[in-house]
Amino acid sequence: MKKTNSKMARDVVLSGAVGSPGIVMGKANLYKRSRPSISQSLVDDEQVQHQLEEFEQACSKAEQELAELLDHQQEKNAEELVRTQIEMIKDPELHRQIKRQIADQNQPADAAVESVFETYLSMMDRNKSQDRSVDITDVRDRLIQFLHNYDGNEIVEGSIVVTRELSPREVIECADHNVKGIVMDKGGINSHAAIMARSIGLPTVLGTLDGTAEIGADDQIILDAESGQVIINPNADTRQKYQELIARQSSARSNAEQICQKVNETSDGTPFCLRANMEFIEELDIVQKYSAEGIGLLRTESIYLRDHNFKDVKKQQSFYQSVLQKTEPHPVVIRLFDAGGDKLLDRDDREQNPFLGWRGIRMLLDEKKLLTYQLKAICRAASKHKGRVRILIPMVSTVQEVTEVRSLL
Repeated sequence: MKKTNSKMARDVVLSGAVGSPGIVMGKANLYKRSRPSISQSLVDDEQVQHQLEEFEQACSKAEQELAELLDHQQEKNAEELVRTQIEMIKDPELHRQIKRQIADQNQPADAAVESVFETYLSMMDRNKSQDRSVDITDVRDRLIQFLHNYDGNEIVEGSIVVTRELSPREVIECADHNVKGIVMDKGGINSHAAIMARSIGLPTVLGTLDGTAEIGADDQIILDAESGQVIINPNADTRQKYQELIARQSSARSNAEQICQKVNETSDGTPFCLRANMEFIEELDIVQKYSAEGIGLLRTESIYLRDHNFKDVKKQQSFYQSVLQKTEPHPVVIRLFDAGGDKLLDRDDREQNPFLGWRGIRMLLDEKKLLTYQLKAICRAASKHKGRVRILIPMVSTVQEVTEVRSLL
């Protein structure tokens, strides 16, 4: 946690990253996803059937809860996330493994759930799929809570939730409880929770590290998710300043929403095109909400960051096609992988300036298979949306680089 004391205002200020923009004031609600203690003893043979039934009932309750959550969702991102968790709970392989642990090893249902999910989480850890791990952990903990007839901590209506970490499902629940904003100790701006918060429009500050330790239950706080600051128990001058900022913010948002419904043209009647920059499929709702006419820059690095696999042409193609379908009939500019030695590919040597060195098209031309996989995926997606796809080549420094890409294409 980065903590500073303003000498003039004497406010305690925590710093983090902006997960979803906005400014709100309100009472803190310290939220912690509770996990009942896991049973340590094995069960007798005559108790096995009861444990199997308990597991099935927990799955039914979790599925019903998610189905109810799904019924009143309007955001497509939220709907897709909830459907994904329902499918996870219904996964026949998951059921088979947990039931086998109960029937063959006499494990109580909660211990079987814990054991099987731990295998899944270890696999996610090896694949460095942190966001996916949060989703799996959320399903695991909810099943265990139902097995113990425990509903978990209450999200206080209209509060600002302060927590270590949230799953995307919990972000949706926060929105359903009219939470004003979220403060998280952990998480990054591209985490599933942050993307969901942006999609819903819930102001969020991430990475405060020790926010849950510094902020007390029922503390009054200001969540400034424009600068990435959280102000604890602000004084009168600070409250007045932020009340004025919030009023201006509300007016600006209202004006922006009205502008987005109008035709894009200058005051003298000259039309222009307004397009969006995006990277994650979850951002498409925002693109549509603000009436962007296509995608001016589609970043593709997340295909690697999420799955650690450039080579899955079908997965790439599916991603591009989803974007093209939801932005019909407008153009989409796809940027080739702007990745390199600074963060993505493992290399033994280290560059003095990785941001300007072996990256972008220079990396791709050295790793032609990666470039070929991406061009194949783009071409296959483009074949169903003729004339709409354009390719942006990152970090070009010579004409020869463009010529080589055109030749491969």
